[in-house]
Amino acid sequence: MDEREAKLPKWAQDLITDLRKRVEHGNEPLLKELAQLRPKMELIKARNEAMTELFECAAKGGHATAQEIVQIIEGYDLVLQPKKKEPT
Repeated sequence: MDEREAKLPKWAQDLITDLRKRVEHGNEPLLKELAQLRPKMELIKARNEAMTELFECAAKGGHATAQEIVQIIEGYDLVLQPKKKEPT
């Protein structure tokens, strides 16, 4: 408790303490979910990068289907939304 809080009435100090506890306990489910989702996201990211590298290597080797897949992948932005074509 800082000195400004120490000067407040007891009811205000209790209210501030209660609000801090609510915030702390309110964040727990979010932190737990984040801890569960982060490893899954890292795995998906690693698999995506590996598959992309595999397709790129196959495309460089002349594999026609892999070349088409690489062209499709390159046709998307980082958020995997189709690139908008500019009017001609």
